Amino acid sequence: MKSRLLAPLAALCLWLPGAAAQAEPLAFRLTDARGAVHTQDEVRTAKATVLIFLHTECPLSNRYVPEINRIAREYAAKGFAFFAVNADPSESADTIRKHYEAYALEIPTLRDPEHVLVRHTGATLTPEVAVVGPDGDVRYLGRIDDRAVDFGKTRLEPKRTDLRIALDEILAGKPVSLPVAKSIGCAIPGVNP
Repeated sequence: MKSRLLAPLAALCLWLPGAAAQAEPLAFRLTDARGAVHTQDEVRTAKATVLIFLHTECPLSNRYVPEINRIAREYAAKGFAFFAVNADPSESADTIRKHYEAYALEIPTLRDPEHVLVRHTGATLTPEVAVVGPDGDVRYLGRIDDRAVDFGKTRLEPKRTDLRIALDEILAGKPVSLPVAKSIGCAIPGVNP
């Protein structure tokens, strides 16, 4: 009887964002847009790793680059690792590199054409952020902040800085109070939200 009750609960957990990340250990070997190889070992040595899913053609992703750079500079000094992730299989490393050089993105951009990090984190949109602990667990999945209210509707200043709040809570040794925050943006090519 108990096992019959647990099966539907287990199935429900698989539908929750980031649930797959809890089931499988994080394992990857990805090349960034400059040709450097990165693996899960870098995640294990950081306080937490911030994976920011971006796309060269997403206007909202591009608008967030200055804020991404500010957050990365501030929190890298506190032990966090940062990577942008481009999961569009059709984009070459050269295209990605040139684009983010034009936008002056200061963090490495991992190419994830086979959606290894997408599947692990549950990311579906750009820009969307996954904060992953040293053991690979997804501690936060969602928006950078709430400046994007809806498609075509933005605020000049955010009311809630979700990513900064999550990182501060991790620094304080607390669980993230809002582990999933609704993102608004462009669909990751080949991923159904």
